[in-house]
Amino acid sequence: MSKLGDITSSLTHGLREAKRCKWWLADDRLEPLAQSVTKIAQSRLRGVPASVDILKQNNRKAVLRVRHEDGTPGSAIAKVFFLKSIGHRLKHRRFALDEGANLLIAARKGLPVPDLYGYGHIRDSLGLVKVGMILMQDLAEAHDIGTLLREYRGDPRRCAEVLTRTIPVFEALYRTGCNHIDVNSGAIMLAGDAVHGRALVIDFQHALFLGVPNTEVLMAEAGRFAGSCEGQATNSVFAAWLDALLDVVGVADAAERARLRQRFDYYRRVDLSRRERKQIGL
Repeated sequence: MSKLGDITSSLTHGLREAKRCKWWLADDRLEPLAQSVTKIAQSRLRGVPASVDILKQNNRKAVLRVRHEDGTPGSAIAKVFFLKSIGHRLKHRRFALDEGANLLIAARKGLPVPDLYGYGHIRDSLGLVKVGMILMQDLAEAHDIGTLLREYRGDPRRCAEVLTRTIPVFEALYRTGCNHIDVNSGAIMLAGDAVHGRALVIDFQHALFLGVPNTEVLMAEAGRFAGSCEGQATNSVFAAWLDALLDVVGVADAAERARLRQRFDYYRRVDLSRRERKQIGL
């Protein structure tokens, strides 16, 4: 099944707002939120209403928190991809469509991810997708790991507690054979407190599902994550965290553990390109 076919078979409520705009939604209650995202996308983020918060923005993408304009309870996170060049429009599947489809695959595999609420696109006069949009669960009460580690910096015990909550995420990525390629301190969200909160992983646009567990991929993910937390927890805290992770995934051989620690240290130091990260495990 194609990625669009996967989306349309999972998000069965269609919404056609205009001749060149179409949404696929989980249910009709999401229509007002999708309509708000469309208006904002069409205006290129000009005149954003009070019901919308811009969380991140650059020349090619915006991340928004969208609430109902009439005050009805409920909100969602929207990602809007502006495909300005012909090259990007011809490859539009690599943006919103990839992220939406990958979230569905991840959820089916049991990975702790936010729910996908909708996928939409706006076409240009040639019929090419010029804006891709996804709508997903708002983790409004969650905190990213980087924020928590900065808050507890100087307290190794609390930092260790925060990091312990991430281990199920890395184990799930490993068991499902997923190379996320960019697990960083902002990509793991903790819903609840540092000790009892459930960790979820976000940002699946470039994820690859390899089908089998791979320890090299696991060390690449763990090392990149640790590198993104540089200075926020001590080396001894990270060493204990890595040992716990290796225990959980069942690496018992001492020589293999030593080799994997070396690979972890390598990935913690190096800054590989996206293309290089995608090649790991292939």
